[in-house]
Amino acid sequence: MMRSRVLAALAAALLPGCMLFHAADDLKDLAQATTIAGTLETPDSGNYPVVVGLFRDEDGKKTLANHYLRWGPGPFRFIAVPGRYHVFAFEDRNDNLMYDEGEPAYYVGARQAPVSAAPGKSLDVGRLSLAAAVPAGIDELRAAAKSSLNSPNLARFHRGTITTWDDPRFRPEAGEQGMWTPVEALEKYGAGMFFLEPYDPARVPVVFVHGINGTALDFKPIVEHLDRKRFQAWVFEYPSGFRLGMVSDLLVRVLDDLQARHRFGRYVIVAHSMGGLVSRGAVNHLLLREGPQPIALYVTISTPWEGHEAAEMGAKYSPVVLPVWVDMSPGSAYLAGLFRKPLPDSLPYYLFFSYEGGKGTDGTVSLKSMLDVSAQNQSLRTVGFPATHMSILESPAVFDRLNGLLARYAAPGAPTAKK
Repeated sequence: MMRSRVLAALAAALLPGCMLFHAADDLKDLAQATTIAGTLETPDSGNYPVVVGLFRDEDGKKTLANHYLRWGPGPFRFIAVPGRYHVFAFEDRNDNLMYDEGEPAYYVGARQAPVSAAPGKSLDVGRLSLAAAVPAGIDELRAAAKSSLNSPNLARFHRGTITTWDDPRFRPEAGEQGMWTPVEALEKYGAGMFFLEPYDPARVPVVFVHGINGTALDFKPIVEHLDRKRFQAWVFEYPSGFRLGMVSDLLVRVLDDLQARHRFGRYVIVAHSMGGLVSRGAVNHLLLREGPQPIALYVTISTPWEGHEAAEMGAKYSPVVLPVWVDMSPGSAYLAGLFRKPLPDSLPYYLFFSYEGGKGTDGTVSLKSMLDVSAQNQSLRTVGFPATHMSILESPAVFDRLNGLLARYAAPGAPTAKK
């Protein structure tokens, strides 16, 4: 009897209309996806951009299926449809984002059959050592890459696409679709970083990361009150039904790509709700690298650091389990790993939270989850606002506090922050 009541409550709270059935079909497609991963080794420890390309091989015909850019050696990972693939990587020592002879590269080409990626499986291609020798078959890869640049698959991932607030992908229904049917939403709307105006090297980027069931439009009030003379707004858009680690990886890849293209010296991350969980995973990854870190300020707003009980109910009792519910469940492996390593003194972190809208909650997230002790211990300051979970994004007090922090820590010419 108790189980049936829980299921009924869950259906009423979490499963509107026929979305459950759409989610089931969508997850079947996601379950067929394959992961291709490996580790890149470079001849020296130079901190150069490394471009990694994944080429699909269909009866010998190669097409560029995906690519991304990372800084220096280290791991890489692609999520792709099942099939046969080749991996090509090179160290971009002259910063033109193109392979030139003499740059360390990896590609075995005709000397080795393509790797086979099976449905629903992970494939580790091992450690790939980049060497100065010109790879055999490089002309074929160049031609394949050039012919694939207008591919719909590549177009789904955005690295600085300029758009406006009227973009359909920012509408509320797009956010809802992104939670319930993330694969369908990715195909329809894409994902990645969007600019609201052309890049300006004189202004510091502020990266905004939305939460579950949300879109970049949630940040419109804050962006409209941003000091646009010194800062430019970038919005990270993604289907929020995916696993958090997958979305966090995408954020890292997009930031790496943009920094290689624009060479900005510093940027800021501002994240709301579950966006804090996504961005903290990305920050942890970025901080593993050697050298100065370009993140000048990190601010999270009303983030459920301890997860959400509704996600736990969904993961336990729903006949269809959204991937994000696994990571959003209290005690999940993803949540447990967020604070294992403290933030460095060079990165000021501010924790904003909302406290109106419900007994012990902000109407959506519990105060206990937002005020997780580990999160508070790593914050420079914890600041509460009399607002609900969503209205905090429209609070003049938040506008003022955020602009003050930006001016202090991140404005052009501001000194490197120390806690």
